[in-house]
Amino acid sequence: MVTFGKTTGRILKYGTDPLGRWTYVIYNGTEGKTIMVITVYHCNRPTNKTGRAAWHQQQTLLTQLGRRNTNPRHNFREDIDRFLQQQISEITDIIIMGDFNETNHSTSLIQHLMTKYQLYDLWDTRHEEDANLRTCLRGKTRIDHMLGTHNAKEALRFITFEPFTSRYKGDHRALTADFDIQQLFGNANENNIQTSQRLIRSNDPKNVVTYITHLHNHADEHNLFDRIQKLLDKGEPDHEEAESIDKQITRGCVYAEKQCQRKRTPFFLRKENQLQLELRLLLQLRRRRKNDLPTQSIETAMRKLGITTNDEPIEPRITELRDQLKKIFRDRCKLRDEELQELIVYSEAAGDKQYASALRQIRKSEQKAKTYKMFRSVQEKNQQQQGIDRIRIPETWPPPFTELGPGDNLPDPKSIPKEAANWIEIHNPREIEYYLLLRNRRHFGQAHGTPFTTPSFTTKFNWAAETSMAEMVLKGDFPSDDLDYIAKLFLSHCQQIPDIQPQPDTITLRQFKGKMKVWRETTSTSPSGRHLGHYKALFARIDPTLDTITQATLARQQKNLANLYVDMINYAIKYRYSFERWKQITNSMIYKETNNTHIHRLRVIHIYEADLNFLLGIKWKLALASADNVGAVNNGQHGGRPGKQATTLTLMEELRYDYAYSTRIPFAQMDNDASACYDRIIPSMASLVGKRFGIHNNVIFVHATTLQEAKYRLKTTGQISETFYQHCDDFPIYGTGQGSGNSPFIWCFISSVLFDCHDTECYGAYFTTSDGRQTVRLTILGFVDDSTCCTSLRPMEQPSVRELLHRLQHDTQLWHDLLWFSGGKLELSKCSYHMLAFDFQSDGKPIPIRNVKDTLEVNDSNGQPINITYKSIDESHKTLGHHKAPSSTGEKNFEHVLKRAQKLTETLMKCPATSAEARTFFETILLPAVGYTLPQSCHTKKQLDRLQRCINPIYAKCGYNRNTHRAVLFGPEEYGGAGFLPFSVYDGTGKCLHFLKLWRSPHLDEGKLLRIAVSRVQDQSGISVSIFKDVHRKLPHLEARWIPNLRNFLSEINGSFNLYENYCQIPLRSNDWSIMDYATHPYVSQLTDNQICKINYCRMYLGVTWISEISDPTGQFVLEPFLRGERPPEGYIPPPIFPVQGRPSRSTWRIFEKFIRRFLTPSLQHTEPLGTWNSTVARGYWPSYYHNGQVYRKRGNKWEVYSTDYKMREVEWIPTASSQPVSASFNQGMCSSVRISLLTPIHSALPTPTCFHTWIVQQLPNAMEVVGHFTFHLPEEEFSRELTRGTTLQAVSDGSDINHCMSFGWVLSTPKGKRLASSSGPAFGHGTSHRAEATGIKSIAWFARLAKEYYGVYFLKVNFVADNSSIINTCIKRNEYEYAYANSTVQNDFDIVQEIFEVINSSQIDSTFTHVMGHQDDRKDGQELTLHETLNIEADQLATDYQKLHKRYRPTVYPSRYNPIVMDIQGSSITSNYKTRIQQAACEPAYLQYLQEKREWEPLAFKDIAWEDIPLGLRKIGGSTPTITKIMNGLLPTNAYLYKIKQRDTDTCPLCGELETEEHIFRCNHQSRILWRRATMKTLDKFFKSTKTNDNLSDTIRTCLTCWLDHGTVDSDNISRTHHSAIKAQSSIGWIEMFRGHISQHWSEDYQTLYNHEDRCDPHAWAGGLIAKLLQQTVTLWNSRNKDVHGHDHVEQNVRLHALFTKQIAELHERQQESRHCDTHLFLDDHKSFCATRTAQQLDCWIRQYRPAIRTSYKLAAKQSIQRTRTITTYYKPRTRKSKQLLAAQRSHTPHRLRSHSRWKQTQLFCFLAKQAVPTRLSPIPP
Repeated sequence: MVTFGKTTGRILKYGTDPLGRWTYVIYNGTEGKTIMVITVYHCNRPTNKTGRAAWHQQQTLLTQLGRRNTNPRHNFREDIDRFLQQQISEITDIIIMGDFNETNHSTSLIQHLMTKYQLYDLWDTRHEEDANLRTCLRGKTRIDHMLGTHNAKEALRFITFEPFTSRYKGDHRALTADFDIQQLFGNANENNIQTSQRLIRSNDPKNVVTYITHLHNHADEHNLFDRIQKLLDKGEPDHEEAESIDKQITRGCVYAEKQCQRKRTPFFLRKENQLQLELRLLLQLRRRRKNDLPTQSIETAMRKLGITTNDEPIEPRITELRDQLKKIFRDRCKLRDEELQELIVYSEAAGDKQYASALRQIRKSEQKAKTYKMFRSVQEKNQQQQGIDRIRIPETWPPPFTELGPGDNLPDPKSIPKEAANWIEIHNPREIEYYLLLRNRRHFGQAHGTPFTTPSFTTKFNWAAETSMAEMVLKGDFPSDDLDYIAKLFLSHCQQIPDIQPQPDTITLRQFKGKMKVWRETTSTSPSGRHLGHYKALFARIDPTLDTITQATLARQQKNLANLYVDMINYAIKYRYSFERWKQITNSMIYKETNNTHIHRLRVIHIYEADLNFLLGIKWKLALASADNVGAVNNGQHGGRPGKQATTLTLMEELRYDYAYSTRIPFAQMDNDASACYDRIIPSMASLVGKRFGIHNNVIFVHATTLQEAKYRLKTTGQISETFYQHCDDFPIYGTGQGSGNSPFIWCFISSVLFDCHDTECYGAYFTTSDGRQTVRLTILGFVDDSTCCTSLRPMEQPSVRELLHRLQHDTQLWHDLLWFSGGKLELSKCSYHMLAFDFQSDGKPIPIRNVKDTLEVNDSNGQPINITYKSIDESHKTLGHHKAPSSTGEKNFEHVLKRAQKLTETLMKCPATSAEARTFFETILLPAVGYTLPQSCHTKKQLDRLQRCINPIYAKCGYNRNTHRAVLFGPEEYGGAGFLPFSVYDGTGKCLHFLKLWRSPHLDEGKLLRIAVSRVQDQSGISVSIFKDVHRKLPHLEARWIPNLRNFLSEINGSFNLYENYCQIPLRSNDWSIMDYATHPYVSQLTDNQICKINYCRMYLGVTWISEISDPTGQFVLEPFLRGERPPEGYIPPPIFPVQGRPSRSTWRIFEKFIRRFLTPSLQHTEPLGTWNSTVARGYWPSYYHNGQVYRKRGNKWEVYSTDYKMREVEWIPTASSQPVSASFNQGMCSSVRISLLTPIHSALPTPTCFHTWIVQQLPNAMEVVGHFTFHLPEEEFSRELTRGTTLQAVSDGSDINHCMSFGWVLSTPKGKRLASSSGPAFGHGTSHRAEATGIKSIAWFARLAKEYYGVYFLKVNFVADNSSIINTCIKRNEYEYAYANSTVQNDFDIVQEIFEVINSSQIDSTFTHVMGHQDDRKDGQELTLHETLNIEADQLATDYQKLHKRYRPTVYPSRYNPIVMDIQGSSITSNYKTRIQQAACEPAYLQYLQEKREWEPLAFKDIAWEDIPLGLRKIGGSTPTITKIMNGLLPTNAYLYKIKQRDTDTCPLCGELETEEHIFRCNHQSRILWRRATMKTLDKFFKSTKTNDNLSDTIRTCLTCWLDHGTVDSDNISRTHHSAIKAQSSIGWIEMFRGHISQHWSEDYQTLYNHEDRCDPHAWAGGLIAKLLQQTVTLWNSRNKDVHGHDHVEQNVRLHALFTKQIAELHERQQESRHCDTHLFLDDHKSFCATRTAQQLDCWIRQYRPAIRTSYKLAAKQSIQRTRTITTYYKPRTRKSKQLLAAQRSHTPHRLRSHSRWKQTQLFCFLAKQAVPTRLSPIPP
């Protein structure tokens, strides 16, 4: 059924019957009318029993549904009846039409429908005399009918049957009916969708040329360039002239666009393009010959293209070309992909890597675009995208076109129940327009009545904030006597920020170009018609086929036009003017939700003019960047800020939970629901806050004037309304709206001020490390309008749920009042809160409190208390796409993710996608969509496995067997795996990246929170090493969620985080040991998880970590009271901020005591006494200390000091590193005895340096690694003088990377070339040229800093020069901001870039960075080289010389204050490509282990494989494909394999009859395989020649492969002994493995050894090329083998398919006896004769139709055969559970003979049952 034209806007719903018997569309009318039109096909019984007719198809489908009665006509009547009954309540009229295959008689379906649903035969109502008109060629009566309700009958104008085949081919007459739309629907079709076609697009070079030329000519004709220049130079405004110029520009744009032609689909295939050109020429030639016109010019053009006709007839060639083009068009996407792949391979072979990379990117983009287009067509479309064609309004709203005054109250739709009785549906377009204008006027006036819109503020602050009061507020000095508390608070935070530099009052061409280049062209803008295509054409690429002069002319014209636009904008800013065009704003109305037409559920998008939107966006964006740079934006607001992500907020929630679970400190959070934040922005407040953040007054004025005078029109169905609304006193309009370029920034600024106000007066939540050194206070966190208030008790406060609720109530009330003052509104009824507090079980286990009895109320704007919804810790809340709950293990979030995965998988399976398109879908759509929430959530392994199983069908869709081993499916593509990323790895990778980014951002609150949470989890662990260093240690006592989850993933990938500050406690004295170190050691303690937890409860209750903390100060023995949970007077006292822990039970303390005693003597003495105290301060304290000859004793909050005369006095004192705990006795105010242990002495100060070298060593312990082995080229005195001259020193560095071994070299010189110093040294980490170059810059930066400090240089300017443009650009970009964005911290080699930045900035070196081309001595003579090029050559030589002397792989990087975290995987530090390296570490080991076990490789053979060269080889052939993966993993579906799994009836080779294994395919002696071997050897010969391979090596490889292919073994005795090691290694690996890409690395080593040419030798490239050639030949062989099996041509393929299908049909008929008796119609009477008389395609159709039904039939038969049949276990009385003691007692009293007899009797019974001929269907035995 097709609906087109104006009626498309009426579609409510459409669908089809699952069996394809009818299709329906429901249309909407006026006043609640809904009309359903149904087209049906009521099939008739054919004469043949089986076939492809509709009757047979429906029979098979009904069988699959499990129906016993499979008569299609009977089922049709039942199903159409059921369908109409379901729909009848929603529709008012029905029209049913179609081929009923019957006349209207008493028992017909037609009569049944007419009687039951009161329908009329519409043909009879107009043509009663022709009731039996023949409508089918093969019949004599009317079998096509149209039925309708009474309204349809009345609306029918005429109905007729057309003559047979008059317009439509077929054996039925076409039925035409015409209805009166007004009568049928109740109103006319006025809501047509009108969309303007954009003729100018920036990606169409020819149209761009046309557009620019005509627009520039128009501007010249009207003298626009001179007029705007005079206007700007005039010095005074002339708005009339400016408006005239602006209108002329608009007219010119419209005129120039009309001159463009609609862009045709490009012929992106070279072959297609050639054929199209030839066809056009031949058609022209034919036309000219027909009209006797000259043909010389066309024939000349044809000869140039190599086309000859020789006066032959051209008709056959034209027909042939058209046929070829049809075939190409059908497969053009596939052919295009193959063409690009060929070009990529060719470019790789030619060494043009840059072009190959570009082609690869084009191919990937095209695949994505095609995939997106395909899946968008498959997914269910939103029916509301066509525009607003109906709305539902409250019944209490006034009638249409009622004039409302300011005092008329309009009921709020949100407060009205959604029952149908309370709402009226509107369909008339004019009425819709009226109500939408009414709604928008009310919607954008919601802020009216809030404090800042009352006269007390509107008289003091105008829209542009240019009043004296505004100036006083910005200066921080304003009268506040008549202001309330909230107003004072807000205005006090609006003072102008002094650190922000005011923004300029102009825009630049560069800014204009930068924005237009990245702005998506399809974005809706500009109601005037100046869409983005007009602007982007000014910067589009000019057609390169034009001559140079024309290109230059067009480029100049583009620049002139762009400057014209920029000048117009600058005029508006300079003279504070808003063009009339800017004041025309369109409200684009769209539905928020499908089928929800309530008027308050519409989304409004403001459509501004593009140039105005650019101005607003760029000015506010620059202001935000400036404010961010000085830290003026509140850290709690994440929305609209660069470098901030929504996922960070959801991660912070997980970290807050981790902190709470680790400390047991009560915590609460309120989820605030603010409504329409952009639409409630008050312009005067936006202007005031904008000035605070440095936006220019003129820009503020233009913005405010535009909003104040704007006319808002509606756009609902593609048309813009004539009526409008605007701001006035009676109906004030506020809000900047969605769609405005500055709305996100305005809200960011306003909310930042609100957050600042909230911070100063709220309680907030405090998160503190256990030592108290680091604290972060979180008050309110937000992302745009989603915000969360956080509240907690402090660590030293007593836990109180009531106090926590009081604080949360205060903070929420404060936020509500602040938001209300700003014009916003908090939907209190939609807000909810969570509270996480703890109670303790008797054994000390913390239990979260699940229900809070106290209520929380917040007063609304009217002062009415509103009860806030409390959510238990098990109930989740939705935030930013996540479902979070404090105690949940992610169940709710997992259900959401699982549903999304199931839906996307189902979408893919419905789509006719190729394997490549399915793979693109998986990587670009499914994986990001499903995995979005995983890294910020905590899911169990079981949940992730279930999620993975959900997408199993996708593997088959991508070309793999769904039963393929998961190691292969998840294996990395670079080694031959399928490369599917499992969700567990996606989850873990995201967590690792989050951790790295936040740990490297300690200036951010989220970074601080992560460190604090880690410190608390570390404390809870109680171990002496970082929990992220010793990741394999089992820590069952950790109660956090996210951090242990991350730790488990690190353990799986054998990774760790090396933290500069790891929050581990240092032993307090020598021989000290951590209690939990011993408790968690698997070989020392051998405790259960439960016992470990209980020991930790006791430890945490005592507040101790080390054994010394429960020992006496002398370190001789453990104080016994500690083992009972008591604190002795002389014992250690923990800090007050230690985690909360309830007192464990006595049984728990016994476990703790027993564990501790295992390491002590019976008298509780240490087996090895604790030694001297370290010079560290414990977090707690001992009651007594010895310090500087005096004894200090803690008494209450004071310290008592006892000096040598033993007199006591109170002092203020804090223990220091030199204070030593002692065991002292006190009696009558005197210290009677003191026992003192030795204190480890503190290191003395370093000696004064005597030279610069000594100074460097003192400052940097690893100076030789950082600065390198430097050499002065001048005496130190002269060197010092050169530094102080003030010239710009030239610091030129270079790096070297050979097989991941790196070094650097640098030279420091004056601008005139005077060498000052040079150095060379090593670089650390995984070797890349980028890292080596960066290390060189870092080294010379350190050298410059140390030299500046040592020689006392006040001002030093250095120009850092390198030949790596990437590192230079990175350093330049890093200098643009003070703090690195979190996302940038995981860029390649960030650790070195950050250190360069810190070293230079901390020493205040004036730095610049310059790029120089490297290795210029290869291109220039020495005299032609510049200074930078010469110095670069010298630095390169230094790096090379160091490599020769000290070449070594140094994979380890250590953390530092500049690089606080280093990630290690399998002992190597990761410094770049974090995501790839982590995923590879997760998937690669399992895959390689799978290969080793399957191939049975010995460890040495496995190690000998050239694993490093396999990725190079795969890249040369275009990457891994399903075929390549199957080849490399030995998974080719050979006949032997298929026979094994019963998918083939033979396991022999189709050529020679032997067993067809993978090895046999290579070694088959058939002539075709011998030819393949010869071709392979020729291919290898060409490769060896092109790579200049030594003849001995090439002969050896060819001989070995030939020997193996011919004989199956390689005899090395007859081969040159030069390569015996390689032959031996390859024999261990396997010779067939060479064809699978697994070659020995000895081959490349021999190649390098024997290489004797001048060119550079690259053994890895050679090995990769050899792998590529062998894999390509294997693919060729497999394709040849498939042709042997399935046929070489179409005829042969059909013969073999016919045989295969015949066999399958025979197998299906063998199951006839097992099928249901009612399904005999599914089977053929004589399937053999049927197969003999049918083609392969017909047999395939029969199998596709009947096989599913037959399978369903015999499965249902088997299921029915065992219904009501009891299992054998029901005949035996079940054994009751008995204890082991009782069973043993019974057995002891049962004679052995009797027990043996019982077993014998039971055995005899089962043997008897097994021997009986038991029927398949057993009747139940009556009890």
